[in-house]
Amino acid sequence: MVILTTKYKSMNLNDLKIDDDLVEYLSTKPNLNEFINQCIRDAQTKEPKVPVSKDIVSKDTVEQSTVPPVDDNFIKFILIILGIVFFVAFLFLMIKSCGNSPQHNHNNVDTAMVLGNDSDTQIVDSIDKTTPTSYSGSSWNFEFDQDKMDNSKRIYARITSDNVVGLDYSSTDATICVRYMKKYGYEALITLSSGQIFGNEYNQDNYILVKFDDGRAKKYYFDETSDGSSETVFIRKKSDFIAHCKKSKKIRIEIPIFDNGRQVFDFKVGKPLTWRTK
Repeated sequence: MVILTTKYKSMNLNDLKIDDDLVEYLSTKPNLNEFINQCIRDAQTKEPKVPVSKDIVSKDTVEQSTVPPVDDNFIKFILIILGIVFFVAFLFLMIKSCGNSPQHNHNNVDTAMVLGNDSDTQIVDSIDKTTPTSYSGSSWNFEFDQDKMDNSKRIYARITSDNVVGLDYSSTDATICVRYMKKYGYEALITLSSGQIFGNEYNQDNYILVKFDDGRAKKYYFDETSDGSSETVFIRKKSDFIAHCKKSKKIRIEIPIFDNGRQVFDFKVGKPLTWRTK
């Protein structure tokens, strides 16, 4: 039996398939182990190196090679873009918040300072949001003066009817007046340029009929002036009347006139009443 001894273990030559002539040749060698080892080394040096198989490459190496490297400049570019977007959004929100403070809100604050906590004032100011933005027709005319006793501002808003009604002795138009005085608050008045507004409270005919836009006619009772002048009357439900004036583009009023029955006056409003303080 021929035994080959290696560094790690002995190898039985009977396990190898060696031709008979080679076995006889090997038996003639005095140091068989040294001869075989030398032959193997000579053959090893002549063979090309075997490339490393892909199968023995670790999974971590494969996974790592499939992930592209991240460029630091690309990350900086993305951060800069995000910063610009957030900055523009911040500016937009600031501009929008400033735009939510229109001029008429400032005027309302001034009005509140002058008018105090009068309930009629609160009802009238609450109508501002329903006022349209563009119209054609007559407009409300404002006048301002000062109370000589307490130096407070007095405000008058007037609009005159488009039509003139013929009377037995003359002709007349009608004027709506919304005024503010510190000691009286808001008031709504109806005035004729000629003739007398007539109504008897005992008979309950001291009222006018008012139609705002295409709504139903509403009855408003009135009171005479304290000085007894008959061309002007004060509307009792002033808050309701003023509120409708602040959102109506067409007003029609039926007024009882002494010796001339009830006459109709039309007001085509270019812009519904928007309260002003200056």
